[in-house]
Amino acid sequence: MKDSLKLKVLGAGLACIDLIRYEKKESSALGGTAVNVISTLSLLGYDASFLYADYKGKDSEYLKAEILKRKIRLIEFASSTLDAPRIVEYLDNGRHRFYTTCPECGKKLNEIQLPELRHVKEQIKEIGEANLFYFDRISAGIKWLAEQNSNGWNFYEPNSTRLYNTLLANSKYADILKLSADRIPNNYIEKLRVEIGLMGPKLLIVSLGPSGLKYSIKQKNGSMSDWVYLDMRENVEVVDSSGAGDLLASIFLYFFLKEYPYYAEILDEAKVTKFLLDAQSVAPISCKFVGAQGILESVEGVASLNLLLNSSVKKIERESLNYHQNCCRVCKL
Repeated sequence: MKDSLKLKVLGAGLACIDLIRYEKKESSALGGTAVNVISTLSLLGYDASFLYADYKGKDSEYLKAEILKRKIRLIEFASSTLDAPRIVEYLDNGRHRFYTTCPECGKKLNEIQLPELRHVKEQIKEIGEANLFYFDRISAGIKWLAEQNSNGWNFYEPNSTRLYNTLLANSKYADILKLSADRIPNNYIEKLRVEIGLMGPKLLIVSLGPSGLKYSIKQKNGSMSDWVYLDMRENVEVVDSSGAGDLLASIFLYFFLKEYPYYAEILDEAKVTKFLLDAQSVAPISCKFVGAQGILESVEGVASLNLLLNSSVKKIERESLNYHQNCCRVCKL
């Protein structure tokens, strides 16, 4: 296996400030699926970079500082005139609701800026080759980078989709595709498994929440296999389930990249199953902590990770952001 310290992972997509409200408390934290996954891989020893728009204001300083704490190199592709993206999360008995608009006045909260073609072409030398390119959003620049990453793996995890044809078209940029059954319509998922056999993806993973996951792997004849179901292995008391899927992807990739540091035409199904089962044994632990990266901000959390992975992750100190008077900068919640 190749030493993880020499493997490069690159992320692009959502990095935002999560504004969390629970038990009459308020807190802020680094959030966004793409940066959550890259954060964990970075702390587990991978050489990590993230494509980042330099937003304006103090919120941007907070967001940037939190990313840098996780030993992630920022590749700033543009200066933005926008405030840093924000998402409001409400927690209630373990269940979470996310708002991308202010729940009080309806103003849109998160305006993420993604890399366009001119941005990445100007900085391709700085970006360099990656063993893994992880993205949860699509733009012309992200598509182009995925096309250039011929020797590494492209992992695409769309947040949601309205149109099946858009999902299908974007899937061709992925080698590994991960979907969430509670965000992508089931008929889309079933149809996609059949149709991506003629495209790039080698592996389709679908998270099923507390029921576990299912996956389909490309066969030697080019078609995708029938679904393989893996039940959830660990049950914990759920405080906040928002980070479980991100941690699942991170831990799977932690093992997967050591076995497959470079792109391969055919994957060993037994090994893929093992990596997913190992990830399932770790991911539920994140549900015990508030925030998608709460496990990394807790002594108990990092101790659990280190025990299960034989790693040496150190606890991240979370800084607070005073937002209670102007979370959308228009009204007071």
